[in-house]
Amino acid sequence: MDSAGPAGFRKHPGLYQQRLRYYAARFIEKIIEAVEGLENFPKIGRSVPEAEEENIRGILLHNYRIIYRVETDRILVLTIIHGARDLSRRRTKPWDII
Repeated sequence: MDSAGPAGFRKHPGLYQQRLRYYAARFIEKIIEAVEGLENFPKIGRSVPEAEEENIRGILLHNYRIIYRVETDRILVLTIIHGARDLSRRRTKPWDII
């Protein structure tokens, strides 16, 4: 097994943290790119059924939903949530807070 496998992480504890930071930074970059793309195409995302409001929309990025509100002069990101989470069961919804 190479040093990237589980045994390699035990031998080199800093390796896991290094890779974790790398992949986290890449994921954040992808989120930023996706949100910046909304500037030109704010309605590219589909309406969020749980919100029952046309201006609350969402796009998918891997297993995550980026839920945002289309306003007259801006796009407001309300939440980034794992797609397996059931928003309908939450008492307080992201669009109710702001």
